[in-house]
Amino acid sequence: MPSDRSASARLGIALMSGLLLCLACGVIGFYELFSTFLPYDDEGLMMLSNQLFLEGYQPYSEITWLYGPAQLAWVQLLHGVAAIPITHNAVRLITLAVWLSVAAISGAVALRLTGSRVWAAIAFLLSFLFTRSIVNEPGHPQGILTVAVLAIPLISALNGGNRQWWTGFVLGSIVAVTAAIKPNAGVFNLAAVGVAVLGQVGSCRWHRLLTGIVVVGSMVFPLLLMYPLLSHVDCLRFALISGFSTAAVAITACTARVPGADFPALARGVLSGLAVTSIAALGYVLVLGISPADIIVSLLGYAARQLDFYHFFRAYLPVQVALGAASLLCAVAVMFCRHRATVQGLLVAAKGWFVLAAFYSLAVNDPAHAQAMLGWAGPWCWSVVILDRSSQASMARLLLAAIAAWSPLLAYPVPGSQLYFGSLPVLLAALVCLADLVPQAMNWMARRSLMQRGETGLLRVIQSGVLFLTLVLLYGQFETARTRYTSNPLLGLPDTGYLRMEGRSADHFRELVAVADQHDLVLTTFRFNSLYFWTSADFPGAQYLSQFTLEYSSDAQQAAARQALQQARRPLVIDRMDLRKARVKGGLYWLDEEFETFRRIGPYLLLRPRKDGEGAV
Repeated sequence: MPSDRSASARLGIALMSGLLLCLACGVIGFYELFSTFLPYDDEGLMMLSNQLFLEGYQPYSEITWLYGPAQLAWVQLLHGVAAIPITHNAVRLITLAVWLSVAAISGAVALRLTGSRVWAAIAFLLSFLFTRSIVNEPGHPQGILTVAVLAIPLISALNGGNRQWWTGFVLGSIVAVTAAIKPNAGVFNLAAVGVAVLGQVGSCRWHRLLTGIVVVGSMVFPLLLMYPLLSHVDCLRFALISGFSTAAVAITACTARVPGADFPALARGVLSGLAVTSIAALGYVLVLGISPADIIVSLLGYAARQLDFYHFFRAYLPVQVALGAASLLCAVAVMFCRHRATVQGLLVAAKGWFVLAAFYSLAVNDPAHAQAMLGWAGPWCWSVVILDRSSQASMARLLLAAIAAWSPLLAYPVPGSQLYFGSLPVLLAALVCLADLVPQAMNWMARRSLMQRGETGLLRVIQSGVLFLTLVLLYGQFETARTRYTSNPLLGLPDTGYLRMEGRSADHFRELVAVADQHDLVLTTFRFNSLYFWTSADFPGAQYLSQFTLEYSSDAQQAAARQALQQARRPLVIDRMDLRKARVKGGLYWLDEEFETFRRIGPYLLLRPRKDGEGAV
């Protein structure tokens, strides 16, 4: 009875602690989300896309749709079945719930792999802080995608070695879902799960050949993916770092066997899950009346246009590439060297560097810490697979290492928020490695009589120290977000609710809306899609919807915008000064010929049709 009571008390304390963490992060997230509005306005693009879809327009053909059909189902569920309105308030509160879900599943992964509630709490908080970039793009599916990706190692950890066909089925289904959200993410997750499963094929005649194919393929894949842009030196370095990381995980997967792993059952389960979920997604698409060919053409066209002009790369150092190569060599040595002491020393050194690199990356000023996480820590994620050389690998750890190696490829060709969400598994793997190293350090000191064997005081000190530093970071984030939120005025425009904005920006937006309300149609050259939720003026039309600025839109979209302006009684064009100065010569020539500037509001230029007979100035 006393033990039952103590267990219940511990469970109650754990639940209460979890609720407090969620509440604290929820408050911070609210302040962050409702005090941030970025000029590229991806939030408005997602909101307008969702609204047009629910109004009956066909995605991929009649309107631009950037993601796969799973995003359509998500929109129908939230804004159709649940009838949640498409407003800034609703979209940002949903984003907050997703953000907390990312942190919660990160904590769950850490709990299953370390067995410690303290490490789980640290993982929850660090994941929440690390993925703060979600506030820049409310409504984007990257949060849901991250929950699905982190579910891959969690499912394996929860199931252990039992019912392996069913585990494989769930893994295959998750991979198919991620592909139906973001196709390139699905490819990377399929590669991660495939490498982990193929590594368990066991001894066979073709094992060495298969190992070579998997390792070389993993190394070459990032280079092939980024081949169109490898002339950029930072793209080449990014590809090499990623290739070393994926190859190191592949060599580890093919040599560090998981005890009791049933390759045939796992493989059949993964293939079954992929097939069943993919068929279900195809059926959903056909029920909506969407052509699969339209999806393929639309998404490939979007990818091609990004490669043409909308791409950039963070700066990576030659030393990071060299360390990536050293990591691969270290993985080979750990897996094949027969000298036990040497192997153990290399593994501890790899884990130690991995942890130091990851926590150094956290200390780097935003927004570069995700880039540092990929460059300094990413290639060493293979070291999380085994606790030490005397222990055996677990499928959950192997899958965590695999997604940590493959997910950062999401940052190609634009390392925005994708870099943060793609690098999150790297941070989790490093935290698990830290949890591995602490008991090993205690045992080492005990063998040298530096402390009593089995003493837990040092463990508690280290856990408490890391937790304290994490809470300090959390409090700093709270103060920054609260100050920004409370010092700014409410925007006060329709559907904005709790959204606050810096005073001058808020004044500019209110003036823009006041002018727009005096016109029957408004076109913005820079895709200010949120404006259409604030004004009574009409939108130029479904075909105008795009993620690209008007200058880089297709000829058909420009023609549709031009026709809509010509047919309007009182059209208004809103341009931005920085874009006008950077515009290529001859870009939007028709706009310069047919419209003139009549007013300026902050950085925005307001244009109206020229009078008959007037030419371009």
